[in-house]
Amino acid sequence: MKKIIVILLMLLVFNYADAQKKAVNKIPRSEPEKWLFVGNASTDNMFVMFQDAVMDAMNDFFDYYDRIYSTESHDEVTGTCSIEFVKHKMDDDILYVWLEVKPDGKYSFVTSHGYVSSSMYSSDNETDTYEKTRKTTVSLDDGCENMELQFWNELWTKSQSSVNEKNTDALNTILMNLKYTKKETYHSERK
Repeated sequence: MKKIIVILLMLLVFNYADAQKKAVNKIPRSEPEKWLFVGNASTDNMFVMFQDAVMDAMNDFFDYYDRIYSTESHDEVTGTCSIEFVKHKMDDDILYVWLEVKPDGKYSFVTSHGYVSSSMYSSDNETDTYEKTRKTTVSLDDGCENMELQFWNELWTKSQSSVNEKNTDALNTILMNLKYTKKETYHSERK
């Protein structure tokens, strides 16, 4: 009888672990080695959800680009890239956007970032705060079209640990400014 109970418990644990693994694998992830970046955003505000998801994917690209192409430790990274929209999907009130972003394209970019972190300790708890800010400008100037997109991304996290529990608060803010101009060309008719 004990063997049957042990076997049933083991089956139950394996089924639970398999279900948890499927739930974790359900969330789309960026594949930087394929230059495919996934961004997500809440669908609470339909006017900005697509832009927020695109900026999230672009931040993944800039993080990867900085790790791969930066030879020095500096706060500003410049380069060019191509940006192609691949697909989007909505799942559980979250919008996911896939972008293919590769170096050496028609869009030029400048991105700079800064970090601030602090820790506080007392006899009964520990508090860590971390803030990362990034200012990015992506621009396109192909003669008849000029586009400049500026966005500021601020990620702030605060973790508090005590003997009994651990709480983490996180806030990610994206602010965006877009300028677009197109030169009109007029053709005169000859008679």
